Amino acid sequence: MTAFPYLIKNLEESKGIARACLGGGSTMNKSLYVKLAVFFLLISTIGSIVYLIVTNSMEKSKNISVMINKIAYERMLTEKITKKAIQYIILNDFRAKNRMEALMREFEDRFHRVKDEMINSKFLTSSEEIKTNMDFIEREWHSLKMDIDKFISGKEEPSLAIRQMEKKSDSLIIYLNKTIFLLEQEDQKSLRGLTLENILSLSFNIILILIIFVIWRLLVNLSINEKKYRILLHKSPLGIMIIKDRKFKFLNQYALQSLGFKNEKEIIGKSVLSFIHPNYHDLVLARFHTVLEQKLPVDIAEEEWINANGETITVEVLSIPFHFMGDHTNLTIFVDITEKKRSSHYFQELINIKEALEKSSIVEIIDEKGIIKYVNDKFCKISKYERSDVIGKSYQLTKSDFHTEQFYNELWDTLNQGKVWEGEIQNRAKDGTYYWVQTMVIPFINNIGQPYQFLIIKNDITDKKEAQKEIQELATKDHLTQLLNRRAFEENYRN
Repeated sequence: MTAFPYLIKNLEESKGIARACLGGGSTMNKSLYVKLAVFFLLISTIGSIVYLIVTNSMEKSKNISVMINKIAYERMLTEKITKKAIQYIILNDFRAKNRMEALMREFEDRFHRVKDEMINSKFLTSSEEIKTNMDFIEREWHSLKMDIDKFISGKEEPSLAIRQMEKKSDSLIIYLNKTIFLLEQEDQKSLRGLTLENILSLSFNIILILIIFVIWRLLVNLSINEKKYRILLHKSPLGIMIIKDRKFKFLNQYALQSLGFKNEKEIIGKSVLSFIHPNYHDLVLARFHTVLEQKLPVDIAEEEWINANGETITVEVLSIPFHFMGDHTNLTIFVDITEKKRSSHYFQELINIKEALEKSSIVEIIDEKGIIKYVNDKFCKISKYERSDVIGKSYQLTKSDFHTEQFYNELWDTLNQGKVWEGEIQNRAKDGTYYWVQTMVIPFINNIGQPYQFLIIKNDITDKKEAQKEIQELATKDHLTQLLNRRAFEENYRN
């Protein structure tokens, strides 16, 4: 409304100048021309400033959106790397290992590029804070990478490696999401700055149409960015909450679902402690004190919460000081790891089964072409081959001439149908001796229903076969002359 008196005054002055000019006089004409020139120059300058501000804001928003997408892609790569690493640990799947290594290289290449872009960007006013967060990401990434390298080199026990990788991966994802959050804050600050610049720039003698146009443009941009901001928050794969005076002020969709609510109105204003397991009340209160009183972030911690259904959930929590609508609040970012805890227990059981199998049986893994991918120590002991002698070679390396080709054809027909084969097989060791094994071959099926590798579990039954042979000889031969006895002679005669 303050623009109207200036607009009316300028119009009246223009009318007075026009009347003076019509009255004659070169001095008045020159004065009119100067005033008109200054007037139009002022309007042009204001228009140019507004245009540059709007253009710069749009370019900044575009650049920040690109950075957000790149960080989101790094988050996706982190999840894929962890998945492939666990697949390699549990199944010894070398294709998973190769894919994991390729994803790790891609993560590093993309991360260094996007980090340089952020640090050198002219659009980020809080680049120091973002740089610090990116340093945290780089540190967590190197830690995760070291854990993976330790396991691959055999320096790390599998179950411990899985737990450490899951923890490091979750920590890395939290810092990546914090970077996204900081970028979104930067985007929002640019909008506030744009509004302030326009208010200052348009507080002079600017015509009403230009004011209306700029304000309309700002409102449109604000609405678009607010929608984008809310969508990113609510679609985040992490829980995001804003807490003030130990009460909920904001929760995104993930946080609502984790706590068992459908609508934000059902929980806003409620005490946070009512959803914290009593054993963790002191820990949570200490976290609030550090964030709100000391204005310091709190490192990731594991806590137990209670959802609306009375069920206990396990979460990993990161809290940082946050300025929200003029208030000092607690920004809490968390991830529900309840299912991961259960999965970790399940993986531990699988590892225990694998260890028991390794100690009790001969274990061999071959691919769909019969190429040996893995053997355990008991295989090397009974076959007298070193691992380096058999890895990458055909399973026929230990094949004896006892069984017919039809025997092996029927075996492979069974396996290619996705069925388990079980039977007795005679093998030949490296020194030419023979041994018998009770064998079970289990096919691994891919997503199109085709076997892609086979787990072979064997048990040495050579002594059993030798005992059967001796019993057969005692039943059919004289133990002194080694000739057929009367019983064998009569059976042969009848046949």
